[in-house]
Amino acid sequence: SERVTLERISGEMFLSVPHLERICRKSYGCGVIALINKRRFERASSYLLATQLTVGEITETVGFEEVSNFSAFFRRHAGVSPRNYRNR
Repeated sequence: SERVTLERISGEMFLSVPHLERICRKSYGCGVIALINKRRFERASSYLLATQLTVGEITETVGFEEVSNFSAFFRRHAGVSPRNYRNR
């Protein structure tokens, strides 16, 4: 739920950014940021379907600062807005 950067993650793992990217691509088939975004989308989807949290609360929970940024992100991944996703 916090702001994540490659530098921060690699620093916490005592790896260089390029090495971390190589490991992630080899293990998961995508880069670190793509993996994080996939996990954020999965969490957001599950919160929308399984809780009564507002879109604003979910926005903060999955690490976005602005609802508009979260909504655009969610729409890119799901093809619909968070509200429409919950209602279908």
